[in-house]
Amino acid sequence: MIFGKKKKEIPFLYELKESLVTDTEMEYLECIENILPEGYLVLPQANLAAFITRTDQARYRGELFRNIDFIVTDLDYCPVFLIEINDQTHLAQDRRERDRKVADICEEAGIPLITFWTSYGVQPDYIERRIRRWHLFLQRGFTTFFRRRSGEAATLPQLCMAPMTVRRCGC
Repeated sequence: MIFGKKKKEIPFLYELKESLVTDTEMEYLECIENILPEGYLVLPQANLAAFITRTDQARYRGELFRNIDFIVTDLDYCPVFLIEINDQTHLAQDRRERDRKVADICEEAGIPLITFWTSYGVQPDYIERRIRRWHLFLQRGFTTFFRRRSGEAATLPQLCMAPMTVRRCGC
């Protein structure tokens, strides 16, 4: 009681999730981890602001407070590429706008973004082809795929030059 008034009970509004990833994301994660060569890490639910910064010193960075399903890094945690897993909710207009903004930010920052659609299911051969494509481009020295709006080239982090040894997953 405070000053003769009963303290109002406030219900808890938050609870801990059981996992950082959904069951579907876990299927993709297991496949991706089995496809990547040694020397890479796959981290779930990465916030853009954790690895992309604005160059104009603006105080407001709200557009960077969006999560990507997975970020692939080297063993020094240097970002290599990003992966989004899109389900049917990404067809809604607001989600399409969000996805376009994320893609634009990633392109301008010079980090590849690979998108997989859940409607196609987890297809290891397709996932492997998409990931190998980026590995091959970077291995051959094509490190300036993106151009910043200023027109200058954005350099992608170099992937390990070791050949990809694929460990087959059970997906």
